Amino acid sequence: MGIGIGFGQWYLAQYGQFDGYPEGQGVTLFRFLSVAPNIDSLKVGLENNIYTPTDEEIEEFYREGEDSESALRQAWEIARRQPNTPFKAFQGGFHTLYPSLSRNTSAKILGIIVRTAQEDKDKKLPIYKEVEYVTQWDCEWAYVVDLDKEILEIYKGMHGGFVPKHDGHQFKDVGGENDQVPGLVRTFEFSELFLLKDDKEFVTKAKENLP
Repeated sequence: MGIGIGFGQWYLAQYGQFDGYPEGQGVTLFRFLSVAPNIDSLKVGLENNIYTPTDEEIEEFYREGEDSESALRQAWEIARRQPNTPFKAFQGGFHTLYPSLSRNTSAKILGIIVRTAQEDKDKKLPIYKEVEYVTQWDCEWAYVVDLDKEILEIYKGMHGGFVPKHDGHQFKDVGGENDQVPGLVRTFEFSELFLLKDDKEFVTKAKENLP
């Protein structure tokens, strides 16, 4: 799954590994965008609290994660001999240290950005900006949060959803000239999301144009 956020430009575009379908990451986006104050806070966070790290910085982040995991494994081997030791107390590594870069975070990145903007205005979150992922064969779903037009777009890729590029397509300038891109299956205005009564109604409307 890919998620992109546009606000006059691509501010964020990254890969998420799990639950890319509307019932999964789609619902996470629906719940976030259905709360109007989240949108203003997201705009602040995108302007002030994110940055794209260099390849060298990302390598260092991974090294930190490996060191953290090694230390935690050693601590766990000692602690697990004690009764009632909670395993979650020893979870760590790259995905814990840098959740804004984790493939496990997916649509929850929006909430992370908002919380950072609200709690520490000077903190900078490292993020990915890899819009080209939508041209990869394994991109099954893609979501675009367009903060200028105030819309959420849902795209289908793998398993029959890819289409040739054409004028007016969100991804027409992404990747190579002959690359195919996910096809648009549903657009929601934010005002429409506000009126949906629950997750089930969102999913039904999100998938109503699928075969």
